[in-house]
Amino acid sequence: MFQRILRTTLIVLALVCAALSLTRCQREWAAVPEWTRLIFPMDSGKVRIYQVIDSSFDNNGGKADVFFRRERNAELQPDLLGRNVRRLEVYRSKFADSAYSVDRIWTQYKDDQWGERTQENVRVLPLKFPVFDYNISWSDQSQAATLYKWNYNMFNQADQLDRMYTAIDSTVTVNGTTYEHCAVVENRPNPGPITEYKSYEIYAPNIGLILQYERRMVYDKPGGNKQQRFNPSESYIHYQYLLTHN
Repeated sequence: MFQRILRTTLIVLALVCAALSLTRCQREWAAVPEWTRLIFPMDSGKVRIYQVIDSSFDNNGGKADVFFRRERNAELQPDLLGRNVRRLEVYRSKFADSAYSVDRIWTQYKDDQWGERTQENVRVLPLKFPVFDYNISWSDQSQAATLYKWNYNMFNQADQLDRMYTAIDSTVTVNGTTYEHCAVVENRPNPGPITEYKSYEIYAPNIGLILQYERRMVYDKPGGNKQQRFNPSESYIHYQYLLTHN
């Protein structure tokens, strides 16, 4: 009799927990702001023009490659997984008002879980859906942290690069234009004592990426002070911001 009552109690508890879990899941999904579903637009004909500043280093100092990038969402095409992906045409120009030449061809794909991009046949995960801002510390190893962090390089052989939304409703001014309801994504590689790294991206609804910043400084050369340990060939700064879009 006791075992039967215990078994019945456990079943009831399991059903209650399942119901609570479902209710929590439904509540979380309902709480996702509508604009966060629009930060990775896949519409055909969508165009964005950026200013890009790529800084590299050598033993004589730093140098900057400054150019303009035009991205255009083109037609759908099948990929090797049988999915219909959006062709992304990337153009480059030295001057904003001069002719653009094709720089590279990427593809994009979006479903209920990922905003995915394939660059030079390498699959990466710029965004994760649904979008939540839980303000979890990067060092938190809890289940919540595991759920809301993701690995940008999950589908390729590169080193793990953790990403997480650190804001989902920011008002941001880029190049004199103000954008509302922006999502901020921060990137964190596995920490190392010889590398300084900071990287973040900002996405706006119905536009996509409006700002990207990445700075990597490596200090692994023999030497006494920091300047002597600086490795120019492994260090760089990338800065890209939106100028116009349709």
